[in-house]
Amino acid sequence: MRTITKRLFYFIPALVISLCAGCGDLYNDILDSEKLLVLNITSNPAETEEQENENLTPLVPPTNGLVQAIAVAGDTVYIGGSFTRVGGYSYGAIIDPVTGDIPAGVTPPIINGPVYTSIPDGTGGWYIGGAFTTVNGQARRGIARINGDGSLNEWDLTCIGKCPYYISDGYLMAKNNNTIFIVSIPRIYAGMMRQGISAVDIKTKELLWELETSSIGCPIEAILVNGTNLFVGGSFTHLANNYDRKYLAAINTSSGKVKTWNPRANGVVYALAIKGFTLYAGGGFTNIGGKPRNCIAALSTLTGNASSWNPNADSAINKITIDGTLVYAGGIFTRIGNHRRNRIASINALTGIVTTWNPDVNDNVDSIVVIDKGVYLGGAFTTVGGKNRDRIACVDPISGNSTSWNPDANGSINDIAVSGVKMFVGGNFSRINGEVRNHAAAFDVITGKIKPWNPDADGNIISLIAVDNSVYIGGQFNNIGGKNRNYIAEIDRFTGQVTEWNPNADNHVYTLSFSEHTIYAGGGFTAIGGKARSGIAAIDSATGNVTSWNPGANDWVSSLAVGNGVLYAGGRFTEIGGERRRRIAALDLISGEATSWNPDSDGCVYTLCVHGETVYAGGSFNRINNETRNHAAAISTSSGKVISWNPNADNDVYSILISGDTVFMAGNFRNTGGQLRNYFAALDVYSGNALSICPVLNDKVYAITVTGSVVITGGSFTITGNKPGNGITGFDAVSGKPVSWSPNTIQ
Repeated sequence: MRTITKRLFYFIPALVISLCAGCGDLYNDILDSEKLLVLNITSNPAETEEQENENLTPLVPPTNGLVQAIAVAGDTVYIGGSFTRVGGYSYGAIIDPVTGDIPAGVTPPIINGPVYTSIPDGTGGWYIGGAFTTVNGQARRGIARINGDGSLNEWDLTCIGKCPYYISDGYLMAKNNNTIFIVSIPRIYAGMMRQGISAVDIKTKELLWELETSSIGCPIEAILVNGTNLFVGGSFTHLANNYDRKYLAAINTSSGKVKTWNPRANGVVYALAIKGFTLYAGGGFTNIGGKPRNCIAALSTLTGNASSWNPNADSAINKITIDGTLVYAGGIFTRIGNHRRNRIASINALTGIVTTWNPDVNDNVDSIVVIDKGVYLGGAFTTVGGKNRDRIACVDPISGNSTSWNPDANGSINDIAVSGVKMFVGGNFSRINGEVRNHAAAFDVITGKIKPWNPDADGNIISLIAVDNSVYIGGQFNNIGGKNRNYIAEIDRFTGQVTEWNPNADNHVYTLSFSEHTIYAGGGFTAIGGKARSGIAAIDSATGNVTSWNPGANDWVSSLAVGNGVLYAGGRFTEIGGERRRRIAALDLISGEATSWNPDSDGCVYTLCVHGETVYAGGSFNRINNETRNHAAAISTSSGKVISWNPNADNDVYSILISGDTVFMAGNFRNTGGQLRNYFAALDVYSGNALSICPVLNDKVYAITVTGSVVITGGSFTITGNKPGNGITGFDAVSGKPVSWSPNTIQ
């Protein structure tokens, strides 16, 4: 059963340049939270002007988790977070059924919307249908033909037909010789759900016939061609002018006339499969072919009567596939044939007895394909046999165990179709077949190609800065690159190898900043480098030795920024540098003592950005210096008093960045600068009013940075401007429109 979700997405890899020293840090107030939302963006300030002047087109590979840290050095963007995969393809991919990888010589098509159906074209490619409007940048309104190498076939079936249900998209497809049968995506007309079924000559693209179905409920969910019969199943309440054809019917493939064959199902039919003169049907019915049958039955293709075959499922069957003497059934059931079988089972095609084969899937199975390598499953599941398998898996046909094959999709799989030795996978996903990158990855700033740089951390990377030939990281890890590194490490930015630099903190590191051969670290630690250091420390960038500098905070530090000869610190502390300083302070770079600068915040400070004579702060506070400032404030570096800039955000601010006369701000807010702004806003640097840039994001943003005219964001969102942007995306700094992208592959 397909879920219709019209979302037109695309991705962009990014060049990330920080214009502020130590911008963008967030720490979750819940100290024991496993999903720590802390982010730090920093780059080598010396490279900023040079990189900004380059005319680059940023491209971002998607991730399967949160992006919490971003840094740039040379031609490489480094990212850290909670993700375990980077890259992949949206809505459709061509996969090797043996390795799970993209086959050699194949470039998967770029599809801008969900794929609901796919069938082999007989020449090594596929016909696909869905809610897309372009394939590989060319117009294809919901129907396309893909060659075996991923290129777009010139075959183009544009809007034909004589009624409102003309072919403009594909929900289901079937092929018989030179005729393709297409069921359109259901739409509401006059309070009824209606669809068109069309038969088209593949060579001439001539419309041979079409007819309409309608229902007050669900649409057609299954079609199957067998000789002169086109069997149609679903939730329709009448087919053309035949009001006694409910849920299941047969249509003459030549004329389009509804046949007299009528099993009289009493509920929805989701799945059809055929062997000889037997049609196997699955769905949500309880009576079909004149007999009580719960969700699955075998019917005569001649009479429509049910046979004695009766596995008896306890809930809906979404897919049926036949292989030899076995019938594979997938759906939402948990019992079938009086056996516990979670959502997938194999059944003897003659007796109806359920076999011992038991993969045990934790959510819907909507697609099943059997080839000699195994039984391939697609759906909404995330585990198979207790193993993590996100929405697509291969199961051993004998043991039922999940194999190592694991393309890993982040959204539902609607259909799997094998053509030759290749497999096309379509669905509602925005990422499939990404490269394994545990919590850290790097990609080319221009091409978006994922680089082999792969430190392989065992926990979240929360902060990341690039300095000279090194990438310094902080977070929640204890091992990286096979070496013990507790919460802080140095990585060679070219090889991805862990260096010998090892300060060895005793707890999480949330933020890093750099100045004059020194790495400043903030977090929840109480010791680092073998010395007592409460929440904040200075570390020699060459040796890893902790210096004598020791401000000592009484609670965690989540943001650091160097500017005007001091280190600005934000967090949850109330004492630091030997003075009472509530959650924000300025520390002397020599002595570590707190200066007289004392803005005094009533809530946590997550981000600090130094811009000239002003420090911009964001967090969970509502008052700074006893002045009302909801979640964002601008503070004089000389007096510590707030200035008039006051965007008044309605929820937490996690990152602030300034470029020219624009303040870019990210967080968990919905309203700021006097306007509706979901998670991201561009504000006037003088008034704090919201500018017209409004990219429309669907979840929290933890990081922002700018390169040239492109704004880069990182976070937990999956959509930006109705386009995909899993974890990281970008848009034009003037118009707010998403920046176009190109496919990404391993370099």
